Amino acid sequence: NDDDSSNNRTSPAAVSTWQNLDTFVWDDDGTTVGSTATTTTTTTTPLNKIPTIRLPDSFPRLASALEPKHDSTTHYLPRFSAMLDYIWYSSAGSTKVTTTVAPMPTVEQLSKHVGMPSVELPSDHVSLVCDLKLGDDG
Repeated sequence: NDDDSSNNRTSPAAVSTWQNLDTFVWDDDGTTVGSTATTTTTTTTPLNKIPTIRLPDSFPRLASALEPKHDSTTHYLPRFSAMLDYIWYSSAGSTKVTTTVAPMPTVEQLSKHVGMPSVELPSDHVSLVCDLKLGDDG
């Protein structure tokens, strides 16, 4: 799993959300913004060209506070949906217990008004909310 928090010293470019990057287009008709081309074009970026950023060892180790379900999404459009948002905490020397998690809307609820934002969801991202109890490992 590319989203595994045990590999948390790499850039967001390394997570599985970027698997669709090579098919991204700017407009619904497939033309790129600012393009003077008269034919439909697609802008692609091969995954091997996305730079990997290694954080220094002094950077705190981070872990995800939530365990998203396989179908969780925090951003929804008809042609793209993904879990783009996370709640991170520093895992060094602490034990995390997630005590309460706010419910996430389903894809059916998110698609009710085509995409986000909408009249029912005024943001382009779903808010993540949880209560955490952090304790000392020692």
